[in-house]
Amino acid sequence: LHELGHLLAIKMAGGKIGRVDIMPLGARIITVGITSHINDIKVYLSGPLANILFFVLSFPLALTVNSPYVLYFSLCNMFLAFVNLLPISGNDGYCAVIALVSQKAQEERLFSVMEKTRKISEAVFVLLYLLAVLASRFNPGVIGLTAAANIYKKD
Repeated sequence: LHELGHLLAIKMAGGKIGRVDIMPLGARIITVGITSHINDIKVYLSGPLANILFFVLSFPLALTVNSPYVLYFSLCNMFLAFVNLLPISGNDGYCAVIALVSQKAQEERLFSVMEKTRKISEAVFVLLYLLAVLASRFNPGVIGLTAAANIYKKD
């Protein structure tokens, strides 16, 4: 659903999909024909926006039908949107900030700002990792999944 949000935004921006690389924790979509920074930002933010939309639609349903599966679906969408909006290298939030700031700032200032933002975001990500591990009472599956997400996002 997240990637579908990106695909729809690419089509709406008049772009074409050159290639889609499916990876363990998401996908990389290579686009062709998007020339505007504003359209780039819209494409980057459309995935998290799709997740927020599915959260808004599914959360009331989860409360109404009292289903743990619908609640899990709903909360996973909100979590995915939140994590993807963090400006950590490789995330949609990082790409959107780069696209926004790159047209307004000098290159050396851009990298200085992004480096500080990256450090703060990674600290937040590590804090979320620790909270997930503690909340799961040190569940090995949660430890493995969150550690893999942290390692994977580094490249």
